[in-house]
Amino acid sequence: MQPDTDLNVQDIYLDYVLTHGKKPVSVYAFAKQAGMIEADFYGKYSNFTGLEQTIWADLFTQTKERLAAEPAYEGYTVREKLLALFYTWVEVLQPKRSFVLYENEANKRTPFTEPASFSLLKKEFTAFAQQLVSQGLDSGELVARPLLTERYAEAFWVQMLLVTQFWAKDTSPGFEQTDAAIEKGVRLGFELMGQNVLDAATDLAKFLWHARKG
Repeated sequence: MQPDTDLNVQDIYLDYVLTHGKKPVSVYAFAKQAGMIEADFYGKYSNFTGLEQTIWADLFTQTKERLAAEPAYEGYTVREKLLALFYTWVEVLQPKRSFVLYENEANKRTPFTEPASFSLLKKEFTAFAQQLVSQGLDSGELVARPLLTERYAEAFWVQMLLVTQFWAKDTSPGFEQTDAAIEKGVRLGFELMGQNVLDAATDLAKFLWHARKG
């Protein structure tokens, strides 16, 4: 069988690792099984990690495409967009659940670890998250803070890692516990990055200081 798209190669690779519980012994052996020559594989990927990076990045691309296809999405608040992002992400992951579990075990993942296979995913996600941060600052949903604002997108990425890991371990019907975790996590994030009690206290202190001097 001669694969004619990246998806074919991905599917053959996924079938192999999920059947054998490990990566192929070599690119040569995998290429032979996939019906392609070794040079063709290296024309697309540097190694199996590179292939896995593409798989994860493609899953995120599917997530963004689903969001873009939702007519109401552009009218969402930034908080609603982030919720929709995480809900859609776990929906996209479901057909690949066995691969996610394999990756967790193969990389001995803990909630905050980033395996090498996540590098492209992180790049794509962070760029998307930065757009949400900019929108949130413009709308007032997020508050600019010295030294912290530039870390907001990274905070969303950490939440992405937590959601993915939580979902992988979730055994509740319909993954309802994951839905609850997403809602609570996003709520906490916006309480920390949005206008909060500390901001109100700072504003009051500034007002009292200027009133006293006046």
